[in-house]
Amino acid sequence: MQSKKIFRDLFKHIEIGIGEVSKITGVTQRQLRYWEEKGYIEPLSTSKGVRSYNLQTVILIAFLKDQIDEGYTLAAAVKKSEQTKQKMRMLSEFMREANKDLEVINDHDDETSGIIKFGEISSDNGERFELEGIVNPEEKRFVLKKIEK
Repeated sequence: MQSKKIFRDLFKHIEIGIGEVSKITGVTQRQLRYWEEKGYIEPLSTSKGVRSYNLQTVILIAFLKDQIDEGYTLAAAVKKSEQTKQKMRMLSEFMREANKDLEVINDHDDETSGIIKFGEISSDNGERFELEGIVNPEEKRFVLKKIEK
């Protein structure tokens, strides 16, 4: 899939200088250098004495800053980012497979409301169900509808 490769390359190859990263995220340049020393983040290069980061690292920096602002220590924020990455990889893999049968029904003007039909699932005892996700401003929930034989 060509678009997936392009997107991945954008994340890895867009370079943002340390000054701009500091301005965008609110993390001082000194903090960024400290995080580098600790091995939490990695610059793309320090050639010509200018540090730059890829988009993936900038997102990590913003996540860490947000967690620190929420009261986590830097080490705890890093651990939480690693756990979040693992969850996202697993969810991405699951959704890639589940997306093959995914159907979205949107009969509202609001593009973020509707029904997501995930398809058929079955229980250990052989009962079959249709799994749906309900998404609207009032609620976000799953619904299991039993499929009668």
